[in-house]
Amino acid sequence: MSRRLALSALLAILTPMSAYADTAFNDAVLRYEINMKNVEVQVTGAATQAQLGQHAAACSALKEAIKSYDYALGSLDMAENAPADPADKPRPTKDQFERARQDIRDKKAMFAPIVEESCNRAKLK
Repeated sequence: MSRRLALSALLAILTPMSAYADTAFNDAVLRYEINMKNVEVQVTGAATQAQLGQHAAACSALKEAIKSYDYALGSLDMAENAPADPADKPRPTKDQFERARQDIRDKKAMFAPIVEESCNRAKLK
């Protein structure tokens, strides 16, 4: 799946989420949601590439998924530090922000061996 096609599909799915007012917090939340959805798209693409025996493409897609996790962490930081605005979506508590960060860190830790194995297969081919 091309990156442009994946982005177009993502934007079509996430368009209703942008119905909130344009505030720093809402923008950061939208970026977080897009990056987490991008992880799903990249992992699905990687699985397809692996099934087709295209291990280098699968490795690349998995590395992009890891980057999206990193971007999502940055978006959480931006959301938490954004100035309060009456037009913001409901804000999570500090504890909820930290749990979301820990969830991403846990997923990255579980994901790392899969990425390494996929990339090692790509080197062998």
